[in-house]
Amino acid sequence: MKKIKTISFTIFFCVLLNIVFSQNLPTDGLVAYYPFSGNTLDSSGNNNHATKNAGVSSTSDKNGNNNKAYFFDGTGLAWIDAANYSSLNTANMNNFAISVWFNPSSGASANTNRNIVQMQDGQNVNYTITYNATTSKIDYYNWNGTISESNISFSSSMTIVPNTWNHLVLRIDSTNKTELFINNTIAGSSNQPVLKPISPTLVIGRHPFVSGSWNFLGKIDEVRIYNKYLTNENIKTLSTNCNMSNAFINYNGPTTFCVGKNLMLQANLQGNLYTYTWKINGDEIPGATSSNHLATKQGTYTVKIDSSSCISLSTPVSVIVNPLPNISINPIPAFINIKSNPIVLVGNPVGGIFSGPGVSLNMFEPYLASLGSKIINYTYSDLKGCINSAMISTIIYDTLNCSIIDTIHRYDTLKISVTDTLIINAKLTSITNPNLRNTIKVYPNPTKSNLTIDFGNFGLLLNYQLKITNSIGQIVYSTSVNQQQTTLDLNTWTGKGVYYIEIIDPLGQKIDSRKIILQ
Repeated sequence: MKKIKTISFTIFFCVLLNIVFSQNLPTDGLVAYYPFSGNTLDSSGNNNHATKNAGVSSTSDKNGNNNKAYFFDGTGLAWIDAANYSSLNTANMNNFAISVWFNPSSGASANTNRNIVQMQDGQNVNYTITYNATTSKIDYYNWNGTISESNISFSSSMTIVPNTWNHLVLRIDSTNKTELFINNTIAGSSNQPVLKPISPTLVIGRHPFVSGSWNFLGKIDEVRIYNKYLTNENIKTLSTNCNMSNAFINYNGPTTFCVGKNLMLQANLQGNLYTYTWKINGDEIPGATSSNHLATKQGTYTVKIDSSSCISLSTPVSVIVNPLPNISINPIPAFINIKSNPIVLVGNPVGGIFSGPGVSLNMFEPYLASLGSKIINYTYSDLKGCINSAMISTIIYDTLNCSIIDTIHRYDTLKISVTDTLIINAKLTSITNPNLRNTIKVYPNPTKSNLTIDFGNFGLLLNYQLKITNSIGQIVYSTSVNQQQTTLDLNTWTGKGVYYIEIIDPLGQKIDSRKIILQ
């Protein structure tokens, strides 16, 4: 049974420590901490546990939580003490500080001086912080023997309102400068030499050696003893009741990724009570004030969370953004005959994958690609998993030894074959290689009732137009070249006679004109 009790206490104590050190409060140099959460255990980890007497009972704390503070009834039995712990020996401390929350009652008491905290050794050398019920001020003493032998004595510059919670810090630095803070405001100081109690007894709520007097009436909570110099920021944190859990950043995904991807970062504390400031490499990110931030750049991210002046800075999250590989494809001809041999495709760096019409592994086969404009893609993934792609294009044609430029020329002679077919040999120029020649057939010519126009390889004439006008310049027919062949009904034309076929380029210029005869 004894073993079970020991295990239970150990679990409770570990849980208690976890609760304490999860708070965003200064813990460096903390030698004793009494949160008064239903007991007088020291939660600093130094085992400076205290005991309470009959005049002390559990009560609500500054946040209204039950059994989280102690009430002292002002009698000679109302105190808590922790005696003769080596880690509380102020003689070994270059710097020293006491932090405590207190709420003095306005009720009647036999004592004017009501001790909040006192540390005193057997020689009666002590630090004493007391509430003066007559002046409603805090009196501080550094005694040696009796009051008449006091080395330091001063009263606070501000008064204390009874029945309200107040925060108090006494700090003494290595130069003997003594300062008293009340509710984060300096309320008194001294530069006189400090007498340090040796192996003192820490007493909360009364004078340790004056029986029946100097007893506190009211509530006391969260007594902390430090062997360090509390900074102004430390004091602000303690006095603003900053019990906000330490901030940290949640994320669901790898912190190393490639350009073009991202990582959603999320502050662990969410809600309207908080404001957020995101930083990268210590610099604030403009406009990044929501609880979430989408990380796209490489760097170290932190978030500062603020709630009613209670500030917590998260632990950092480092994000690495790897660049995409630099890739390319060796060029291939801009125009390829459909009957050409397969072409070897070369990508840089090697090891990627080609895709597109007519592509098989690293070979491009024009016949399989078919006629028209074709796009070939090359995709490469590097050792870090970053993927990039490149592309090239070509046009597959079916006429050998042709040249394309931006002007269509015609032969000077109108040729009418025995089959009454008008042959227009349209030569396309301005594209260096290959040379393309396209044949347009118009038949029958002369004609009586209908006319057929065969555009040959019409794909070479995309965005060109064909117009037919009569002898006085009236347009009787107009079409864009977008199909292989068309047949016209001539019954709607303006009568027998000579008509002109005109070819118009994409710039709107007339580049060819031929005669047809309607009989």
